[in-house]
Amino acid sequence: MARFHQNGFNGAHSMLRGAATIGWYAFPGSRILDFGCGSGERVYQYREAGYEAHGYDLMDVVDLRAPADRAFFSAHEAKRVNWSDTHVADDAIRLPYDDASFDFVFSETVIEHCYALDGMMRECARVLKPGGLSLHTFPSRNSVIEPHILVPFGGRIQADWWLRLWAGLGIRNSGQTEMTAAETAKHNRFYLDSGICYRSAEEVAAIAQRHFPSVAYEDRRFYAYDSRRERRHRYLQALRASHPLQEVATIPRIRILAAWR
Repeated sequence: MARFHQNGFNGAHSMLRGAATIGWYAFPGSRILDFGCGSGERVYQYREAGYEAHGYDLMDVVDLRAPADRAFFSAHEAKRVNWSDTHVADDAIRLPYDDASFDFVFSETVIEHCYALDGMMRECARVLKPGGLSLHTFPSRNSVIEPHILVPFGGRIQADWWLRLWAGLGIRNSGQTEMTAAETAKHNRFYLDSGICYRSAEEVAAIAQRHFPSVAYEDRRFYAYDSRRERRHRYLQALRASHPLQEVATIPRIRILAAWR
């Protein structure tokens, strides 16, 4: 998200500007929850901007800036043997927050990892205040380049022979540069089976509709400020990067699911 707006804008600013185009506006002190907060970077950005932000993730991988910051974060588990394994039952997802306690709940590129999507949506709806917005960004399973393993159409075509083909042609993400083709294909197979759970856009919306009274895709309005000229510029920059394919994979517009209470 940070790439969409330069000149001092960070990912939190970009998300809030996109939310404003949809019709939700952040007021000073608004309570914000990052579902799938990872290292916690986005939580810190919101807090620095004057919001009461908190973060939740399946695993505790937060990079705390100070010990007292632990109060801003929570996790389903403190540690996992396989950090990329996102297999969790729907009924095991329970956020440690009161009902109707957040004005804005969001996730960034989490849904494609979420086996427990029903549990996630249930909890996002439960902790969201009436009139609040739950906003979720995620890549389409039909992306030309799957953004995690960089295999063309890897969100939809996941057969072993397809993974071996592209590994043999030299396709690697930044963590696979030292792997052989066989190791890369095996690594991708493991990751797709343990940490990736693509659904169609219709399936994602149907699950959200079980818990929210209003659900819609808002790609067009969210990207209202993202011009073709800006995207062309980002593609040119990506092609000059040390890992151009990985940079290019992050540029196409991703799906924007908006759910209201």
